[in-house]
Amino acid sequence: MYIIHNIVIENILMSRFVLSADLHLGHDNILKYRSGFDSPEEHHNILFDNLASFVQPRDTLILLGDIATTPFWLERVASIQCTKKVLVLGNHCTNMKVNGKMLALADGFDEIHSMLSKRNTWFTHCPIHPQELHGKINVHGHLHDSIILDDAGKPDPRYINVSVDQTQFRPVLFGDVVSQITR
Repeated sequence: MYIIHNIVIENILMSRFVLSADLHLGHDNILKYRSGFDSPEEHHNILFDNLASFVQPRDTLILLGDIATTPFWLERVASIQCTKKVLVLGNHCTNMKVNGKMLALADGFDEIHSMLSKRNTWFTHCPIHPQELHGKINVHGHLHDSIILDDAGKPDPRYINVSVDQTQFRPVLFGDVVSQITR
């Protein structure tokens, strides 16, 4: 870590934080909930290809839950080359068991969290209660094509939904998400 003029620089080469949520790779009935694909296989392949082609070797990949439902797709996600893969568990992640254990998840990720606090941000699968934000923003998934509104009925800037349903089925960069808030 370097400190230059009171600015903390974690790494001179600055890795990108790549975010995504709710891919549901391997979910046979996904087309009941998500349109625009001819088959579940097309859905899974397009979303995986979008993710794998976007991530670069120096990136940190943060996946905010409900990524895959089968060992095959978990292995594909694990094969993505990047500096670090982080999983924040989603409500469907606990269903991903091999021989009754969640070892398939542990093998594919460098870190696994129920929620993660980093860079003045809560990274979660489900949005957290406003009283628990403590001045941070909440980058989350789970709501798919819905967003959290404030009391005036406008998008609440404290909550950013990075579900693939919100991001044209592509991952996003944390820096881009933050710049949208500050505009």
